[in-house]
Amino acid sequence: ILSGNITRMKFLGKAFLMASIISAAAAFLSPKSWASYILGTRAPLCTVWGRQGPAFCNVSHMEGFLKRVDECNIPLEEGKETPLPFFVAGVQVGQIHQEHVKRLKQFPDAFTVKDGVDVKLNEKLDTFDLRTKAFDTVNRKLAEEGVITGWREEPYAVSAEFGTPPLATTERASAGLYGIMSYGVHINGYVEGADGTLRMWVARRSASKPTWPGCLDQVVAGGQPHGVQPGDNVLKECMEEANIPRELAQAALPTGVVAYQCQRPGGRTSREIIFTYDLKLPEGFVPENNDGEVDEFMLWPLDKVAESIASDGGEWKPNCCLVAIDFMIRHGFITPEQPGYMRLLHGLRAGVSAAIN
Repeated sequence: ILSGNITRMKFLGKAFLMASIISAAAAFLSPKSWASYILGTRAPLCTVWGRQGPAFCNVSHMEGFLKRVDECNIPLEEGKETPLPFFVAGVQVGQIHQEHVKRLKQFPDAFTVKDGVDVKLNEKLDTFDLRTKAFDTVNRKLAEEGVITGWREEPYAVSAEFGTPPLATTERASAGLYGIMSYGVHINGYVEGADGTLRMWVARRSASKPTWPGCLDQVVAGGQPHGVQPGDNVLKECMEEANIPRELAQAALPTGVVAYQCQRPGGRTSREIIFTYDLKLPEGFVPENNDGEVDEFMLWPLDKVAESIASDGGEWKPNCCLVAIDFMIRHGFITPEQPGYMRLLHGLRAGVSAAIN
C-alpha cells in the first residue's frame, strides 16, 4: 500500500510540474509574443517571479532606471576644486564650493574663511537665535544679488544629522549653496484593483512653481521644515496638495528613505534624504489641489509609470523618479532576477552615509 501511495505521489508531482511548464510556455511563448520579437516591437524579456506569479519583465527598463539614479548622484566634475567643509558650532554641517567661498568673505561678521581648509560660521555666534539671524541676513543679501533664487520663506534646520537639536535654521533655497543636508516627505498614492493590480496617482507640478515647473511628481511631496515631525508633515501636505482628508492620510505607511548627493550647476551641492510613504487610496477617490502647486492628477498603471521613467525621465522631477522606482522594487515589479538590481538598490540609498555625522 505504502509503495502504491509513493508511486501515485511521484506521478502527481510530475503532472503538476508538467502543467506548470505548459502554462508558463503558453504565456511566454505565445505566437503574439514571438511575433512581436520577430517584428522588433518588443524589448528583450526575462522571466521573473513578480507579485502576481510568473510575469514578463522588460529588461530594457533597468538601463533607464539606473540612468535616473545616476542623474541624482552626480559627482564633482573632474578638475574642479573640492568644496570646503562648512562648520557650525564645531560640527560639519555642509560643504561650500570655492566660487561661493569668495562671496562669503564679504560677510566677516558671519563667516570665518580659512583658504583651502574650511569655512566656519563665526564662533562668536554662540546661540541658535544669533546663528539663525546671521544666516538670514546673508541669505537675503545673496538673494538680492541673484545668487540665491527661488526663495520660499521656509526655514530648514541646520544640524549634525536628522533628529539632533538644530544649531540654526536657514532659508530652504540656500541649502544647496551651503551644501547642508535637506529632508523631505514623498507619498506614493496608489489604488489596488480587485485583481491585485496597482495604479499610481501622478501629479503634474504647477507651471508657476520656481523649481521643476510642469514636471511629474508624487501625488503628495514636500520639504521637511524645521519644527515639524515627518508624520505631521505628511498630514499637512496631503491636505494642501491633494485634499486627502486626515482620516485617509493617517494610513500613510512609512517605508524608509531615498537618499542622494548631487553636484548641481552654479556651485551647489544637493544632499537630500527623502522619507518615503505608501498610501493606499480608495478606488473612487480623486485628488484635488488646494495650494496652487499642482496642475493635474493622473491615475496611471504601473507599467506606464515605469515606461515614462525608463524611456527618458525628462517629464519627471528627478528625485521623484527615485521614489517611484523604490515603490516598484518594494511591490515586486522590479526583482532580483534583473541585471543591475544591486546597483539600483545601492544608488537609491547612496546619500545615506553622508547624513550620519
